[in-house]
Amino acid sequence: MSVFVYIMILCLLIADSETVISGASYGLMLWYKNVVPILLPFMLISSLVVDRIAAGKSRRAALSSTIFLGVLCGYPIGARVTDEYVTSGMYEKKMGNIILPLCNNSSPMFISGYIVSRILKNKISFFTAMIIIYVPYIFVTLICLLISTSKINKSKISKSTIGKSQKNKYEKTNLNKEKPHETSPDAKTNLQNTRKTSDAMLSSIIQITYVGIYIMICSIIMQFILKIDFVPFDLRLYLSSALEITRGADMVYKYALISENAKTALLLALTSFGGVSAILQTNKVIANSRLSIIRYIFMKVLCAAMSFFFGVLII
Repeated sequence: MSVFVYIMILCLLIADSETVISGASYGLMLWYKNVVPILLPFMLISSLVVDRIAAGKSRRAALSSTIFLGVLCGYPIGARVTDEYVTSGMYEKKMGNIILPLCNNSSPMFISGYIVSRILKNKISFFTAMIIIYVPYIFVTLICLLISTSKINKSKISKSTIGKSQKNKYEKTNLNKEKPHETSPDAKTNLQNTRKTSDAMLSSIIQITYVGIYIMICSIIMQFILKIDFVPFDLRLYLSSALEITRGADMVYKYALISENAKTALLLALTSFGGVSAILQTNKVIANSRLSIIRYIFMKVLCAAMSFFFGVLII
């Protein structure tokens, strides 16, 4: 069945190659001009920061850097940092699922420079836009953390008792063992740092390439959706804008036949959601830690809906 679907898609692409070329060109140019120059340096630097913090094995520093780097850098840096910390054991998978929607979000630079300044022409302040987009995520994340913390506290008592007994047993077993010969030359440390830097560069290049592929695919799909004449224009507009918000935000604000306040609230809700392209990027980035993409999508949709209603009340 899947082979048949792929063949049908291939035939469709061949039959309307002009749409494919225009969509792919737009997506790749968007990636080349706007995504790579900003995202690639952040990807490399964030990887090096994660390596240093992971070496210190500080859970608090790991959580703080996840929130800081994720919020500051935007998609998909937050997902990448969370994935690396969960994979390295800095904090558990449950914590990663809780903080992922908050950390993997639209960056303040994108909200300020593109959404508020370029699209909305500063009709609302950057501070107002940040409140509408981020307050729902902060609220939902705090609720999830409170629920998770209460469950963890109940299980700590039994685990601490078991842990003490296992520790005493381990100490008795290894009391007479000789310590292994320690070798800590500076050359070994330098070699490890060099390998980490090389791995970070290679990983960043691979992931930024995947980002470009997903942007291109979503841009092609947008072109096909907009060409479906028998579907109402409003439906085509909203469906296509949900695929990739950089282009979708501009389309919604120019062509949506709703009031100005509702249009602004919808635009901020789309920014909160991030688009299907961002979801595909996130799903690729969290492959190692196997964080829940279903939970992530649910939280994104929930917070986007909250942002819309929050925006209607404030604007």
